[in-house]
Amino acid sequence: MCSLAGKRFFIQTLGCKSNQYESQAIREALEADGFTETPAVTEADLCIINTCSVTCRADASCRNLVRQIQRKNPEAFLILTGCAVDLNAPWVHEIEGIDLLIPNTKKHALASILKNTSSPEFTYTCLDTIPDDRLNLTISRFSERTRAFLKIQDGCDNYCSYCTIPYARGKPESRNPHDILNEARKLIDNGHKEIVFTGINIGQYKWQGNTALADVAHQVGNLPGLLRLRMGSIEPPYVTDTLLQSLAQTHTCCAHLHIPLQSGDDEILQKMNRHYSTGKFEETINRVRSVLDHPAITTDIIVGFPSETEINAANTRSFCISIGFSRSHIFTYSKRDGTPAAKWKSQASAAETKSRFQELLQITDKSANDFASSLVGMTETLLTEEYDNEDSVGYGERYLRIRVKGQKLPLRELTPVKVIATQNAELLATPI
Repeated sequence: MCSLAGKRFFIQTLGCKSNQYESQAIREALEADGFTETPAVTEADLCIINTCSVTCRADASCRNLVRQIQRKNPEAFLILTGCAVDLNAPWVHEIEGIDLLIPNTKKHALASILKNTSSPEFTYTCLDTIPDDRLNLTISRFSERTRAFLKIQDGCDNYCSYCTIPYARGKPESRNPHDILNEARKLIDNGHKEIVFTGINIGQYKWQGNTALADVAHQVGNLPGLLRLRMGSIEPPYVTDTLLQSLAQTHTCCAHLHIPLQSGDDEILQKMNRHYSTGKFEETINRVRSVLDHPAITTDIIVGFPSETEINAANTRSFCISIGFSRSHIFTYSKRDGTPAAKWKSQASAAETKSRFQELLQITDKSANDFASSLVGMTETLLTEEYDNEDSVGYGERYLRIRVKGQKLPLRELTPVKVIATQNAELLATPI
């Protein structure tokens, strides 16, 4: 094959915010080395898929995408990276025609590897000489979005019994706060008014033993030109009083935290190796609500975990009612080989799990509607992201979609609004 230098590339991302950030870093590195992005897979000389392997469904989506690209452009040089590669997913080796596998720790070097390679064999030789580095990635923009993700750490060592992420991403590692601040400044200079801290477990952020998430949030949150700083998902044990005080005292920090619950039953939480009880979780939520102004609290919940009985499921439903999340992402348990939970026998049939999913969904949907209704009459801030005909649409600081009808407010600017009603999962508002 001929050299890949200067060719057209197509990149597709599946999975988490960290993957989306890393794909943007790859995109910018390729462009800096003379490659040109194309939105059409049929026009690409090389195709990159940044994979996700958090669930069986994620694996299936990646596998289907590979085959789809191979059908549309069988001559393209096909590259896979991401967690499916690091976990050595069987399907990765079952599909013929994948030219190159890049682990997460080598993503930072992908552009230079492709620029200097003329064959897959030579590329794999190069890979062996490249040092592992999960944090040597940087971006200056984030597509056409008002909101930009900023990766501050990688890795996790919580080892939840159902999760493969520690095996795919490794132990926690934090990014130099100086680099975080410099990247945030670039994003702000390029028009991004909201920054979202992301990582694999951002609550574990710690730089050289004395700079924690609370510190870097305060530093970035006070940068000139930034309108909003939003936290990514934070595990319950890391929602400390110090962090909450930092968020409350930093005027750009949003009154919104995503705190994964996973189960509202203590027996299941222990089997999940989640490091907290429902009592501790409730205490955390009470502290959040005592410090932040009418905060939105979103969460993740797993239904059908091995050994989950109807009593366990009923406890989760009751607990979710008592907490009243502003939004909940519900997932059916997905067996992942290599995890302790994969060895345990399920107590519920597929039909029972589906029924529990629907029952919980009804409860969490009601909680979401109740939270939205609680904002009627309150003042919010709308960061206008787009126009829908004559309406201005964007998100408030509590991560609910807001619509102002019949007015085109300034794009990428904050407008104080009064919430007047809810409609179709949106808040309707008028400018103040």
